[in-house]
Amino acid sequence: MPTDNVLEQPSQQEAQRAARAMVLLLFAETPVHPGAASGKAALDLPLQRSVQTEWPIINDATLRGGLRRYVETRDPADKDACEKQANSLFGDPNNPGRLSTPDAEVLLFPVASAKGMTAWITCKTALEYFARKLCLFRTFLSKAKGAKSEGAQVDELISAVKDLKDGTFATTESKLTWNGRTIILESDSFTEEPETPPVGAEGAPQRPADKIAQWFAGVLPATQYWTDRLKTHFVIVPEGAFTHYVLRKTDIRTRVKIAEGRVDQGPWTEENIPIDTLLYTIVSTVESNGDAVGEFGKVMENQPVLQFGGDQNLGRGMLRVGRLGGN
Repeated sequence: MPTDNVLEQPSQQEAQRAARAMVLLLFAETPVHPGAASGKAALDLPLQRSVQTEWPIINDATLRGGLRRYVETRDPADKDACEKQANSLFGDPNNPGRLSTPDAEVLLFPVASAKGMTAWITCKTALEYFARKLCLFRTFLSKAKGAKSEGAQVDELISAVKDLKDGTFATTESKLTWNGRTIILESDSFTEEPETPPVGAEGAPQRPADKIAQWFAGVLPATQYWTDRLKTHFVIVPEGAFTHYVLRKTDIRTRVKIAEGRVDQGPWTEENIPIDTLLYTIVSTVESNGDAVGEFGKVMENQPVLQFGGDQNLGRGMLRVGRLGGN
């Protein structure tokens, strides 16, 4: 991805496009089953996956259905207004809707760790995909939020990803390392690469892994405990290792159907995105559709918990949704 010039001023066309987008960050509070029609031979009900990477996704239609359901049911006292807004944003038989909802893609994935119990992993390629999409709409986060604008936050992440090398990296305060540089995830041992970080304004080293972990801790839609934990349980692994884990270390459940005290159907297996996974999508609106993103952003305030995918009667599919932009 050509990240060398991403911090330059965007073109007028990019600025116009950027005004109509918002990042949604989806944090799995329970296992999520966005089911696919086919997949791994050993699984009866596999996950939806990207055709290019084979990483888990929540596809556009599944995502759109969950968002629409939330909008149209969020206020039981005013069902008609909610349904009208849902039709305006997501469409009805007579119009396609004002919002575009692409696939939600995996960004941080939880795995078992020999030290620290669990770790969130990502890889340079996953971060580059994320940065690439942020670049597409990079000025959409222009309004101030506290002491730092969300646009500045995005620039910080893009810059940190640009500085990142290939390899294995933990944070300076990591609670996952053995003997300083060894990290054991599942049954695999990794040796952290030595970094030569740039020097900060006050002369203190600023490692890209630290900056990226701190960035995610600042936007993760979760309580303080989990955002603090992210800073010390975060690892960037090679692309091949990341792909292995998201393919082989998902949440597999074996189920049966009981009728009259005996097994009526099954057993069958189903695959879930595990709890604590972080996914993202960028919701946008096409031209001449007004401030649909801003309207939707107001609906998504206060980090609501939404359900997506199958097995919702079993409590699956609960995702806490945060956002960047849409102000």
